[in-house]
Amino acid sequence: MISFWIAANALLVFLFFCLQLSKKWIVKEQHSLLIKSFLLALVVSLSFPALSDLFPKQRAAFTEIQKFSEELLPSHQFKPQMQSKTEKRPTQNLSDVFFLDFEKVKLGFFIFCSLFGLFQFLKNIFSILRLEQHNHLFRRSKKTKIFVNSKIHSPMSYRFWKNHILIPTDFLSKETDLKMALRHEATHIRQGDLVLSWIWQLLGVFFSFNPFFHLWKKEWDLITEIRCDELVLKNQYLQRSAYAKLLVRTARMQQRHYKVSLAMALDANLTRRIEVITTMKKQRGGLLRLGTVLALSLITCMGAIHATNENFQIRKLEMNELKSMVSEMKTDIPLPVNPQVLKWVNHYLGTQGGRDSLIAGKARYAKIQERLDNVILGNDMPKELVGVAFIESNFHNAFTSSQKAKGIWQFIPATARRYGLKVDSREDERLDLEKSTQAAMDYYKKLLSLRDLEKDWSLALIAYNSGERRLIESLNTKNSRDPFDHQVGDKEYLAKVIAGIILMKMPKQMLVMHPLPKAKVTSVFGQRKGPFQGQHFHKGLDLASKEGTLIRSPLRGVVKEVTDIYKNIPAYGKALVIDHGNDLETRYFHLKDQLVKVGDRVEAGQNIAQVGSTGRSTGPHLHIEFHHEGNLINPQSFL
Repeated sequence: MISFWIAANALLVFLFFCLQLSKKWIVKEQHSLLIKSFLLALVVSLSFPALSDLFPKQRAAFTEIQKFSEELLPSHQFKPQMQSKTEKRPTQNLSDVFFLDFEKVKLGFFIFCSLFGLFQFLKNIFSILRLEQHNHLFRRSKKTKIFVNSKIHSPMSYRFWKNHILIPTDFLSKETDLKMALRHEATHIRQGDLVLSWIWQLLGVFFSFNPFFHLWKKEWDLITEIRCDELVLKNQYLQRSAYAKLLVRTARMQQRHYKVSLAMALDANLTRRIEVITTMKKQRGGLLRLGTVLALSLITCMGAIHATNENFQIRKLEMNELKSMVSEMKTDIPLPVNPQVLKWVNHYLGTQGGRDSLIAGKARYAKIQERLDNVILGNDMPKELVGVAFIESNFHNAFTSSQKAKGIWQFIPATARRYGLKVDSREDERLDLEKSTQAAMDYYKKLLSLRDLEKDWSLALIAYNSGERRLIESLNTKNSRDPFDHQVGDKEYLAKVIAGIILMKMPKQMLVMHPLPKAKVTSVFGQRKGPFQGQHFHKGLDLASKEGTLIRSPLRGVVKEVTDIYKNIPAYGKALVIDHGNDLETRYFHLKDQLVKVGDRVEAGQNIAQVGSTGRSTGPHLHIEFHHEGNLINPQSFL
């Protein structure tokens, strides 16, 4: 059995070598790497049995030494002194004391390596199973399921009965990246790479001791990814730059690789993959070589560039920072700060998915702010309650929960009717902003009037989510008035709402980068008397600055339009439009020059244009507009 195991070390490499060569490898030069890995593994595997031959030779040499010693010394010195006359012991060769049966050594080594390999194999499986707990179904087909997962930063795929594709939450707001990621993982599935990945892992149980097995697998990983890259980009040469940048960004964010899966971008081999991407057929000449150098330079220098943006966009707060910030906020609702609250504040500030959700919520709130605030303040209730609407629905009026709750305040039908809202097949007043907000205020007044709650806002917030009856039962059962001990519904609901209140009152500069921080506001959003049109509605914000001043992108996004005549209206001058995802768009007019092109992905704080005076203008300035879901938003809601 052991000899078969040793011979199999060479055979497995040969079989995989033949298997890979049977495919139509596009990257021909990688065959030499495969052959080198195959020969190294073959030599080591075949030489392993020869080790047993060394021991007989040593045993023979030792026997000669023993015979020579016996000639010099009396033989009785080699006999046990305590042996009785009647007792007989088997004759023991001195060499047997020092040399074990090599077959047993090989068997022990085989068992140890196999158990270690099995442990690693099971560990990898359980890591995937733990990851699946955070999966949320996005799409499904007959053979493949696509999930969204908040715990990963790189798209990945694996096979458990069915094919599974996992997409990071951040990719949902990036349509181009999402399409490329899905195409990449689907290519792995079509080529059968997920099945081969399992075969590699199973073989690793028995051949984990052989370092050349792992080297060979590393080459296989590289060739698989290069082939996949080529198939994804086949006949799509204009997307190669964006694809290479996506690989770099994804590899930078990736923290862990699950071995039974295939991840889209890992730091290992990334340089080689980008070299191949940028030197494929139909890409020749000095310009292409320059593109290769720039792409490779991107790997080393983009991290430093990103670090500057990271401090603004993805930086998480420390506990002392949050406490200091909250201490400066004037609120009617107490805002206790603890690790739970910090966790949810950093979820919305320190992750791209959370930040995108917060920005989308802020954009929706900006459109209904006046109507919402009028009802809240008209009931003498604290304005901070908008934080509840943010957590409940992200100000998305059409959102419906699994419990059939609707509207920005997420009333279930029974509670809505109890507080005067009409809910039937013909009409649903939960979707009426003013009426549903009034019902929410009435509910909070009722909760604060309950004797058991003692006008405690934290308890009232919990009761809004779980119902007052369950909360009162908890208060009567536990000997504690700490609200965090009585979260009978969502165990983190209070922390989420407090975080929501803090985020809605947070300084704007912590969320959105100002495009011209030193510029002077010369005209605000809304009705105004302009120099050309007289009384009219001004759609944006005018920021005056010196001609040529660099304009920064307030948020990350993709350049949607770059033009000298926007919508065939010369009055706009040179223009630029950026899509920030979640139906949020910013538009820039009267530019001197645009520094980006259509399709470019920009980061918050990146220079995108220069202040100018093109079109119909009274002087150098930037006219900036914010659009969300097709509606105009006051830019000063963000800036």
